[in-house]
Amino acid sequence: MELTLREKRIIQILIRNEFCKTEEIAAALGLSKRTVQREINGLKPWLKKHNLFIANVKGTGLELQGDLRVLSQFLVNTYQFNKPHKISKGQLFFFFFLKN
Repeated sequence: MELTLREKRIIQILIRNEFCKTEEIAAALGLSKRTVQREINGLKPWLKKHNLFIANVKGTGLELQGDLRVLSQFLVNTYQFNKPHKISKGQLFFFFFLKN
């Protein structure tokens, strides 16, 4: 299963933010909350296949959890180096983790 650009962007947002509410993802992508929920439901088979899952922490938001190697590889494969971005501590950890 190949991820759509929208699905990749949702995962990137979840990687960049330790916890993120559905409304925040919707605002960042210019989508409705319901569309984000449908996209996340559509991601579940891919996430499960790669030993990942999205935990919904009540009162805090969504958190991407699972195999750090998969998360770091995903980040490297989808990161756009030709555009200026702020890099979070989490992203730096993933790049360091891959390098070592």
